[in-house]
Amino acid sequence: MITCDGVKVMLTRKSIEILPHYQVVDDKLMFIGKPSDDLKNDEINFLKWLSADDKDEYVPRTYENCIKGLSERGIIFLLPEEKIGKNRKTLIVAAHSDDTALSLGGTLLKNFRDRDTTILNVFSTCTSTVLKNLLRRYEDITYYNNREEELFAKMIGAKLEFMNFPESGLRYKKWNDELDLKKDATLFEPVKERLLQYMELKPEYVFFPLGIGKHPDHIFLLEIFKNLFFSGKLDSIETFLYEDLPYAAEMSDDKIKKHLDEISGMVLKLRLVNITDVIDDKMRLLSIYKTQYTPENLIPIMEYGKRLQTCSQASSLTYHERLWIPVKEM
Repeated sequence: MITCDGVKVMLTRKSIEILPHYQVVDDKLMFIGKPSDDLKNDEINFLKWLSADDKDEYVPRTYENCIKGLSERGIIFLLPEEKIGKNRKTLIVAAHSDDTALSLGGTLLKNFRDRDTTILNVFSTCTSTVLKNLLRRYEDITYYNNREEELFAKMIGAKLEFMNFPESGLRYKKWNDELDLKKDATLFEPVKERLLQYMELKPEYVFFPLGIGKHPDHIFLLEIFKNLFFSGKLDSIETFLYEDLPYAAEMSDDKIKKHLDEISGMVLKLRLVNITDVIDDKMRLLSIYKTQYTPENLIPIMEYGKRLQTCSQASSLTYHERLWIPVKEM
């Protein structure tokens, strides 16, 4: 067993995962089919050994020195030991692969690693990517994006379900067109019914997006939340609304407040989560999403977490995520 990035792992094949974009071809490291980092021979041989088959076995001592360097470069990730006897079910409703990591990554790392957490990825058939020169077909984008989400789920010990509904880029002319519930009428009931099936499992906590930024898929899920909330389907469940990143990072607090005020029929109570001690872990997990972000794209996420320090009135530098607890107006 070694400790790397603060995570204790057994040195076996199944406790180490290669980022899905990387493959070794003819003794060269490839990133989605293009030559990538130059690696030493023992690092190449180690990656080939990792990919060889599904048989779990201890890492040969000759390869142990490769692990730290490959981990630091984000080529491999060391999976945490699986917790036994988890309880207190938690359900996270997310529009896309990466939404949970962006908006709730710190909260989950800090408070939910020991809980039975399931991520429901609703619009998991997708077209969005920053790797347009490498990925042109939506099927390929979906493949890599979903593999990224699977690795994130493993890293936080969560279960994951892809609902495989098409994201807005496949339903509308543009991904950021205004939500049209008439156009999406054939989707609303199927998505709601799938979510209701999970509510019947009686989770203790449920998280929904706030719809900040007006992304049609996020607003769609907010509308479903409102339907369930006002019909009493969530009455026995502690429910949270999370601020949608990266969009919340692009908006002032005044604009976010305006958005909150437009959600009628409920009072939203602030819950601020201090994620200072896990912010580095959160940012490292976000680096998994190569199809969605460059390192520069992630800087505003750090700045957003720092910006919320003013809400906590902390005297030293802190990072936070902001949640809202809905309460029905009397």
